[in-house]
Amino acid sequence: MPTDWLAPRSTRRVLQERNLFDVENLVLRLYALLPRQLETRSSESEKEAGWKTEVYHQIGDRRSLGQELLGHLHDRQAAAVREFCELYGYEPLDPPLRLCLTSRFTCGLPQPTVLENGMTLLRPWGIPMVPASAVKGTVASWLAAVLAGSLRLKASERDRQLERTGLLPLFGTVSAPGLVEFFDALPERLGGESGLRVDGTTVHYRSWYTEKTPGPPDGCENPVPIPFLTVEEGTCFVFIVAVHKKVRVLSLGNLEGSGNQLLLDGDAVERLREFDIEVGSNTSVIEFVRAALRSTGCYHGFGSQVRKGYGRMVEPVSRVGAHSEGERAPSPPGGVPAPGGATGGSRRRRRRNRR
Repeated sequence: MPTDWLAPRSTRRVLQERNLFDVENLVLRLYALLPRQLETRSSESEKEAGWKTEVYHQIGDRRSLGQELLGHLHDRQAAAVREFCELYGYEPLDPPLRLCLTSRFTCGLPQPTVLENGMTLLRPWGIPMVPASAVKGTVASWLAAVLAGSLRLKASERDRQLERTGLLPLFGTVSAPGLVEFFDALPERLGGESGLRVDGTTVHYRSWYTEKTPGPPDGCENPVPIPFLTVEEGTCFVFIVAVHKKVRVLSLGNLEGSGNQLLLDGDAVERLREFDIEVGSNTSVIEFVRAALRSTGCYHGFGSQVRKGYGRMVEPVSRVGAHSEGERAPSPPGGVPAPGGATGGSRRRRRRNRR
């Protein structure tokens, strides 16, 4: 049964007899409109019956990500990036990096909605995206994790690792802006029929979490699935960055810059190469950032729930092989290791091959 939505009488007069189920804008459907089931739900058991999941499915089944709209938004963003680079002396990544999902993607789950879990959307169009701040923070965290050999770094430890190896100027500090400007990553090509799919997480010990039971969890509770929206596997995102023209080259050496060079700690090069970030004697900063984005998408992922395998992305195979554009992007390497993990054998073999 299609979901109808509650709305003020004045809104319904404007829409006349049109059923609000026909509204395709994801911002309205997820954050503004109330499902009519809220009127008739009278008990907790009805919640457990899955009415939320049904509403999420009907939200996700609507094709709200039209290709014409996506094309317009990409053209608009490209024009804005060109103007920004001309005004402030930046060089854009050309062509932009396209990464396609090999798993589902979600971002902004904590954003509250009537249905509990939200999603980060480009407003007012309702397009799922990876915000610029998330792209920047994820890439910086991944580089620091690779350099430190540990995934769970505090923010202060992350900055120390980047500073020690000479990469902190790329991302900036509280007192100094970064030399790399990151932009929102928008979807270009959709996977699946609607581009969206419903997934769920299950809270097994609800009474324990809410302190309704005095003792520890005993595993006898009836879990209640909590649905949320994800972007379908196969969807491609376009990542755009720009690098300030005053620093164009990464060189091996000390931690002090000279001219238009940013000197990188030589000890960090080997660790970066383990995760497909190649750095030579004179590597352009823009290509280093491209490699860092590619490595982050493949080994770490973007968005929420990355430790559970969400948000993994790789370049389309048409860019690196002889496959057609329509084929699904390859999966990341099986059993992708965490930095510092038990992968010594494979790493030693790679070192021997390079020698």
